[in-house]
Amino acid sequence: MAAKVNLGAIQEFCELLKRLTGWKIQIKSRASHQTDYVMDITLDDHLHPFLMEFKQQLVTSMIPRLIQQIKRFEHDAHLPALLAVPYIAPAQADTLRKAGVSYVDLKGNLHIDVPGMKIWFVEAARRLRDRPQVHTVTRQNMTSSGVRLVYILLNSSQLITTNYRDLANRSGISVGSVKATLDWLKKKDFLRTFGSGHANRILVKKKELLDLWIEAFSERLKPKLLIGRYETVGVGERIPGKPSIIVRGYSFHPDEASWGGEMAAIALANEQHYNPGRGKHVYIRRKNDLNALLTRHKLSRDSNGGLELFEAFWRPIDEVKAGNAPPLVVYAELMNSGSSRCWNIAGKIYDLFLKERIEDDSRA
Repeated sequence: MAAKVNLGAIQEFCELLKRLTGWKIQIKSRASHQTDYVMDITLDDHLHPFLMEFKQQLVTSMIPRLIQQIKRFEHDAHLPALLAVPYIAPAQADTLRKAGVSYVDLKGNLHIDVPGMKIWFVEAARRLRDRPQVHTVTRQNMTSSGVRLVYILLNSSQLITTNYRDLANRSGISVGSVKATLDWLKKKDFLRTFGSGHANRILVKKKELLDLWIEAFSERLKPKLLIGRYETVGVGERIPGKPSIIVRGYSFHPDEASWGGEMAAIALANEQHYNPGRGKHVYIRRKNDLNALLTRHKLSRDSNGGLELFEAFWRPIDEVKAGNAPPLVVYAELMNSGSSRCWNIAGKIYDLFLKERIEDDSRA
């Protein structure tokens, strides 16, 4: 069951709905299902019950999984659900609407499309005399160093019990950055301690932390890893005596580079019939080898090229299939793509490689 939601937060949304629509609304506790409350709406003498799913904030990368969760709630309870979030961005609202998810936020963005009820408002709260105050959540995202450290913790959460210097060596960041990141994790309730000493730390709420990491990876770390965009101007050379990965004109040996994004997803999920988009991501091992790689594969810098080169930040041991970025990185890239097609294959990556390690919060 989800953590119990403050009833006052739910009532704030209900009061807004009453003022916007004139509906009669009643809230009931519902301990028998995953959601905490049911909202009964009376419209034209007909009762319309909704499961209330409240989120303090909506991270774009978590939307595909949230949609699946809501659909499962609706199926199990035989009731429609209404997602309530203090603020839903226009692009997020569009994604939810296309997926058939009903939602409301405190700006008066409202969409419900169920049998007997269809309504769609955009920022309707601004027409109210005493409109509700929307408090923008300041997420205080991880720094780029924090993204590196949380990456290794999501891969191996038991490392949370090691000392600062070991974590610094494994993540490639300073000891000071390790301390700052662990302080951030503790403040956000992702890190809990049971006694003194580093051996008594535990990482919790990893699914929520994963959502934040995905967004922070895209915003904070990945732009710093970008080397440039390129296009091939020839067939390229093979490395004598070594197998190469050849896909649509590009050939790389696993020792020098790894595919990311859709190309890696094809290999990891064994989706040989999947047709990737034009843009491809490649992570190179050693930035010092860039010139040799460009020469070998006859790559030229092109702002419109179909190949983006990034610097790899992980250890080769993290790769479950040589020549492909680690599943966590590939999953993040797919989830940040904004493409439902990529989200589908991302779900397979999650189930195959991430689910067991992310959803083991038995002591949370």
